[in-house]
Amino acid sequence: MLGLAVVLILGGPTRAQSPRPVVYLAPIDGIIDLGLAPFVRRVLDEAAAAGAAAVILEINTFGGRVDAAVLIRDALLGSRIRTVAFVNKRAISAGALISLAAERIVMADGGTIGAATPVELGAPGAPAQPVAEKTVSYMRKEFRATAESRKAELAAMVTQLEESGRLGRWLARRLPRP
Repeated sequence: MLGLAVVLILGGPTRAQSPRPVVYLAPIDGIIDLGLAPFVRRVLDEAAAAGAAAVILEINTFGGRVDAAVLIRDALLGSRIRTVAFVNKRAISAGALISLAAERIVMADGGTIGAATPVELGAPGAPAQPVAEKTVSYMRKEFRATAESRKAELAAMVTQLEESGRLGRWLARRLPRP
């Protein structure tokens, strides 16, 4: 499936006399933590130095640390190389911000993206707790700024619909019914 995504993203087969494009793959799997940010930055830098055609971030995460996601977002927005978020299962919470920061998002069949309201984890096994409105407001601004930078019209509209509580109704009117 990833091979098909690469072909679709990069525009199909190359001419016989042209060299095949080099594409780097960076897995974003599991918890987003502070160790992941320098890894993503290193992949972006190495790919740019090698003259790669793109970096594909294969994403499957329920989220993680806000500070780590913001560092990865900043690296993607400042990257000199084409970036593609391939959501292969889930891009939840911090994963949604990372996906939005890529130049293009490709979803696997059945993939999901969203649930971006930050929560605070407590003791192991205890449910996550809501965070202060100040933190929620900050994350809204990060998402909005990222949306305006990458996918301005649609992403900004989705952000506004989400903030007003109307996103579910908007999607329900536009998604095909079985």
